[in-house]
Amino acid sequence: MSGDLTYTHYQMATNDFANDLKSLSLSETANKYSNIIERLIIQLKHATPNGLMENKPFGVVIIDNLYRIIPIFDKKLSDDNENSHQTNLFLEALSNTFHGLCLLELFLAIKDSYRLEIIFHNYIPLLKENYFTNDNRYDHLVNCLLPIIAYSSPLLPVNEADLPPNFLSFLLEFTKSNWQNQQRNTIINNILHLIKVFSRTPTLVPMVIRTEWPNACIQWIKETGPRPLYETDYLINLILSKLARHTISVEVLNQLDCINALTESHEQMEKDHNEEDYLCIRFIQCITHALLEEASTIKQKVIVPNKQGCHILDQMISFVMTASQTGVYFYKCCHVAEVLCALSKLFINDELLIKCLNEHNQLLDCLCQLLIKNATMTQNTNRLDQFLNG
Repeated sequence: MSGDLTYTHYQMATNDFANDLKSLSLSETANKYSNIIERLIIQLKHATPNGLMENKPFGVVIIDNLYRIIPIFDKKLSDDNENSHQTNLFLEALSNTFHGLCLLELFLAIKDSYRLEIIFHNYIPLLKENYFTNDNRYDHLVNCLLPIIAYSSPLLPVNEADLPPNFLSFLLEFTKSNWQNQQRNTIINNILHLIKVFSRTPTLVPMVIRTEWPNACIQWIKETGPRPLYETDYLINLILSKLARHTISVEVLNQLDCINALTESHEQMEKDHNEEDYLCIRFIQCITHALLEEASTIKQKVIVPNKQGCHILDQMISFVMTASQTGVYFYKCCHVAEVLCALSKLFINDELLIKCLNEHNQLLDCLCQLLIKNATMTQNTNRLDQFLNG
């Protein structure tokens, strides 16, 4: 009975939110606009008391309707008045419902590649260069748009022509100016997350390289002095790790001496981050290192992992085994193939392979099951299926 009441409560809040959002217009009086915004903030809280992922239909309603209202919010934010202030309060509350969440599950639930394509193409033109200002006037608006664009794009065949002119360039310019500014931390991390997603997409990697994002990431890694907040450091390292999966990127990253930059960053990162966070970053760096290292070098090395190295190897194997048990081969918003690429490179070294097989007696069976799964998989015809199957 309580479950039915909860569902009814969510449904009412969702419907009220959608209707009020659609009712916004520039022709309304300031007072009426203010009343609608106040109701939207209340409805948002009522619809997501336990977070957005507990009410996925509400999340879908946001995605399906928000883009229609962005031009209205744009106009309101351009003025300095009470409506502008209230608009930002609503956008802040809305962006907070996205913050820290992996929205991929929400987009996967849509299961319609055509609808996902419409969503992406509805939102990407809305992200204007003039939103990335020296003040934070548009930050909450951008923080609503970026996650929707970032989490919808991996499920689609996105090409350079789908992005606005100079898109990655003006994002980089803004990030360079603010990457250690804690007051702009959320928008910086949302930008870095988007670049991480684009760095995973083969059709966009040349553009990422051409706009010199790899150069900037390595420069940030090499920066002396205190590190930025953990999530920023983590995302910078993730961008390099995603790029390292592509042949075209490996040459560029090696020319930029990426491996040495990662190695030299260890001491400062260990000093500035707590142990758990530092090990998460080292986990990503080890994957990047393995992907960039020549196979012949790995094969010939006498590898005797220290305590930290053993911990990271155990993490990689644990990740693969856990992700392989999920329906879509995802764990912590990462596909099993991401780590398998690095492990398969490391296992060129017989000594390391034997050590891991001896210490993880279920690993061989797990790898065999993954191999059988991929060998029997029929050829997928759309990007959504390809993404789900690695």
